[in-house]
Amino acid sequence: MVITSTAIGFSLLSIGLALCGWRFYKAYKKSENKKVASILVLFILISSLQNGLMGIGSFFLSNNSNALLILLLISNLLLYTHAMVGIFCVYYFFFPKLNPHFSFLLVSIVGFSSMVFLIRNPQFPFLTANNYIDWNMSLYASLSVFYLLFISIGSFLYIFFSLARQSTNLELQIISYLFSLAAFGGIISSFLDIIFFYNKTNDFIPNILDIGVGIIGFIFILVILFVPFIKKRLLV
Repeated sequence: MVITSTAIGFSLLSIGLALCGWRFYKAYKKSENKKVASILVLFILISSLQNGLMGIGSFFLSNNSNALLILLLISNLLLYTHAMVGIFCVYYFFFPKLNPHFSFLLVSIVGFSSMVFLIRNPQFPFLTANNYIDWNMSLYASLSVFYLLFISIGSFLYIFFSLARQSTNLELQIISYLFSLAAFGGIISSFLDIIFFYNKTNDFIPNILDIGVGIIGFIFILVILFVPFIKKRLLV
């Protein structure tokens, strides 16, 4: 077992998401629809589970390339599930009269493609000398995983930015704007790590995603701890 930056970053994000999801649920069910609150917290917790799996797996399986590949495949399935739930939420909450079948089909094609490219990838993830996990994906696998991430995190961004603008509950607004900002940061760091620096030569560059998700998770935890203080200051 090796403590990697990958394990730390994804674990922090998982914990931060879970704490924010719990706080969001408590605030939402008091002032809004309890059924909607349950769907949204499920959406948040799937993301927390997916990131937690990446974090814990990167800690316990860091020296086993075969196990890391299986971890990546399971994580990708959870990412696909999160994207599907996200698309459902977008249509259910904001476009109830539109048919979501085409969007579901598109997500399914992207999700299936990412699984195929990952399985057929001749390269295996590995632990680097600088203690981060290099997922070592082929170009096609990287592209398909990024598209799936974009749909998943993009729906997260749209949902919570829209909720933040619509809600009159200050605590919901704070957490929703935080989720929106974190989702935007997640898209940028994913793009940089998976696409822009695909052929990376600098040892620092692969840590972009690890550092990004770690910072986002840490901010989540801080905000949840200080939400009562923030509310008090904003209401003065």
